[in-house]
Amino acid sequence: MYVALTFDDGYLEHAKTAYMLARLGIKATFFIITHLRHFEGKSLLTSRAELIERISRLGHEIGSHTCTHPILTELDSSRLDRELRESKRFLEDLTGIEVLGLAYPYGIYNAKVIRCATKYYYYARATDVSRLSGSNSGASFKYTIQSMGVRSLHHLISKLLNSVVKGSKTSVFIHKSSLSKAMALVSVLKPLNVKFITLKELVFMLEEDEARIST
Repeated sequence: MYVALTFDDGYLEHAKTAYMLARLGIKATFFIITHLRHFEGKSLLTSRAELIERISRLGHEIGSHTCTHPILTELDSSRLDRELRESKRFLEDLTGIEVLGLAYPYGIYNAKVIRCATKYYYYARATDVSRLSGSNSGASFKYTIQSMGVRSLHHLISKLLNSVVKGSKTSVFIHKSSLSKAMALVSVLKPLNVKFITLKELVFMLEEDEARIST
């Protein structure tokens, strides 16, 4: 089984999470809000932007969570384009690495948002509640990547253990209390020979699966 751990918002505490995971040989994906220094009362990595580059150098993937974390479906076309374009540019200028992934704020998107995402990103991650797609498959899955959210750790681990039996490829997204939840997940899954990969790696693997099915 392959699991892609993803962390939303880019909280300052995610730097510690990134270091701890790297020490365990685990790569993850961090989706970062780029044009705010604080969000929901907590400091963001942008308050110490050099940490974003360091996280990237540890082997983790850096992705965009837009500039200001708006509800994208409520924006006009100009603002929507700017949120996706400028956040990508900021992160690429900082890390020197192409940013392939976007995580939709609040997991909310529609056809207009997807069209804009395809202009700048190779894939986009939603949440575990799909609005336009039921699974990580089909021609448009890259822009509606489904992911298991960490609301109840016990419930999530049960779902993941069931996936282990099926040999699936799964994305997990984590918001608050990220370090403790990440370490709890790792402690359960690592002994089961689960391989932790970045979300872009998972997308590439899913594409290969789709290609094999279609031939």
